[in-house]
Amino acid sequence: MDTFDVVVLGAGSAGESIANNLAKAGKSVAVAEAGLVGGECPYVACMPRKAMLRSAQSRFDARRLVELGATSKSVTLDDNSEAFARAVERRDSIVSYRNDSVAAKSMQDAGVVLIRGNARIERDGVVSVLGREIGYRDLVVATGSSASKPKIDGLEGAPS
Repeated sequence: MDTFDVVVLGAGSAGESIANNLAKAGKSVAVAEAGLVGGECPYVACMPRKAMLRSAQSRFDARRLVELGATSKSVTLDDNSEAFARAVERRDSIVSYRNDSVAAKSMQDAGVVLIRGNARIERDGVVSVLGREIGYRDLVVATGSSASKPKIDGLEGAPS
């Protein structure tokens, strides 16, 4: 069984940062991650969403250039479906085609051992990932979060 100073469960933004900093400080570190290194935000949530919204906002603003004082004459925009296809290309280039290989390599270059799969705490000092037991001195649980709505009277009908 391999044993590490620290095992980090989850390589989202918090887990990735913790693992990298500990490895750079000389600790032996392993990270168990079943999904993407860096979490969902860079690949499927925040950044792709913001990229698409920025393209849509730019197209909206382009239709208002005269009103906004940016030009004296209206401009002609191409077809909406062509513009959407270009926005998707831009989004995919920003999020590296939803591939975490660069983030994973960076973490491994820092000295972190990346183990792909769901981890399970077996007993004090031991986790398992896909049947492989891994020992640790310290454990960091950085498995992410999910939104919850508090139970407040009237909140169900309030706009989001």
